[in-house]
Amino acid sequence: MRNMITTTVLMSLTASAGLHASPGATQVQQTRINGGYASFDVSSELGWFGLNVSENTQSRSSTAYLNYYRHANDPASWLCTTESYTCEPGTEDWCTPFTWENCRYTRWSAEYGYGEIDPSTLRIDPRVAALDLEFGGVPFYSQRCSYDELSGLYECHEGALSGRIVGRWTRSNDGESRSTGRSYWQHGDYRLSTNGTQTWSTANASLTVFGETFTGRGTIGNGRNVLIERTRVR
Repeated sequence: MRNMITTTVLMSLTASAGLHASPGATQVQQTRINGGYASFDVSSELGWFGLNVSENTQSRSSTAYLNYYRHANDPASWLCTTESYTCEPGTEDWCTPFTWENCRYTRWSAEYGYGEIDPSTLRIDPRVAALDLEFGGVPFYSQRCSYDELSGLYECHEGALSGRIVGRWTRSNDGESRSTGRSYWQHGDYRLSTNGTQTWSTANASLTVFGETFTGRGTIGNGRNVLIERTRVR
């Protein structure tokens, strides 16, 4: 499993959005959703990709919004080192030294982005959801960070996105769920929280993300008066 991705596509916005501040962090976006959403998740040892999309169909002019995150391990950075534990002086009677092999990826990158998209690129119905979005020239915040354990270098850059994302979700009717309350996700420097009532059903889904195609299980659902807050924590 050397091909990884995680995707979460969701939500339907109202038009209220703005910049706010909160203690210890910076709140960069706040809105409420009232409408449908869909989600799709796939992952592997090489990382994950997540995507949230939403449409506001309750205003005079419909709007749409997208949030995405991505984490990718560099397969060339796989490293195994032998670690050892030694006993403290005076503990030899009951302590046993040992060694183990510590294997991990020493380089990884993470991306995060959010912003409004053309509402004509997104459609969410009770049984089917579809997205066909071409990035390029559209105002959209994006941050990419990279980390190298061996050099200790951690750096982040902001820039524009380019490429196409195409997705389709079809309700499968073999599972339903409902949630009320607050949930949190953190991706890199950003935390996303939701607070409200959401219901969803399982779906079969397929996404082509910047040229790579992924298929798997997802959801199609509905949110009512759900408060969405996005906070930069670093």
